[in-house]
Amino acid sequence: MNPRHGGLSEKGVPGSNVTSQLPGFEKAVGHPVGILHFYMPFADPLPVATLTAVEKAGSIPMISWGCTNVAAVSAGRDDTTITRFATELRSFGKPVLLRWYWEMNQSTVGGRTPAGSGCDGYNNGSGYIAAWRHIYELFQAAHASNVAFVWCPGYSGGNQAAYYPGDQYVTWIAEDRYERTKNGGPLLDFSVMISDFYQQWSSHAKPLMIAETGALGASDQQRYLASILAQARQFPDVKAVVWFDSTGPYGNWALQGQGLSEFATLARSAYFSG
Repeated sequence: MNPRHGGLSEKGVPGSNVTSQLPGFEKAVGHPVGILHFYMPFADPLPVATLTAVEKAGSIPMISWGCTNVAAVSAGRDDTTITRFATELRSFGKPVLLRWYWEMNQSTVGGRTPAGSGCDGYNNGSGYIAAWRHIYELFQAAHASNVAFVWCPGYSGGNQAAYYPGDQYVTWIAEDRYERTKNGGPLLDFSVMISDFYQQWSSHAKPLMIAETGALGASDQQRYLASILAQARQFPDVKAVVWFDSTGPYGNWALQGQGLSEFATLARSAYFSG
């Protein structure tokens, strides 16, 4: 779950506006959020207060950690930044999901990728893989064993496998995919949305995640969430679904009306709350 987008608060602390809204959101849903997702730039220090608030609320934080130049990472020019971040997360000591340079298979728009600007992973699978492995190895050297690495391409960005770092460097395999029809249009249900991803990656014996998803408008949100509840059991390796509860460049994905009510039903179901 990503209540009203992670981003920065008015004080500039990553995720702090999420934690301030979490009590009201959980009251509306009637169940704790399993994963609370927020974004932060590559070079920023760890927002310890945000992580602590998320953990105390009974949620696991997922940090989408911004990208940077993959050649610089592989060459060791960012080792100080990476090691500091790994050490800070180790000191936090609680489980953390870390999603570095998500949607790396998406092309840049105006010099910016989904994970930020100044990144050169797109159409550069070997460079991306080398950078990912270098980051992973630095985290292991820092003994940050509480950090789970979430590898997450986008649905529409082309060959995902060209960017896969290898099973030994990945904890979770994820995908971002949104239901983009408008209210009243033909809706893609969950089984259609996830089947290709599941078929490609379930053989890797990793937990799978839909790390960003959503639908536009209360009616489509209700129908899409109902399909998740009805069909999730067909995909037992999918262990988490994270809703992007915010506005974005392609519309407003924030839960509303019957969509919020259906999310509450999903969250309280035996399958998702157990």
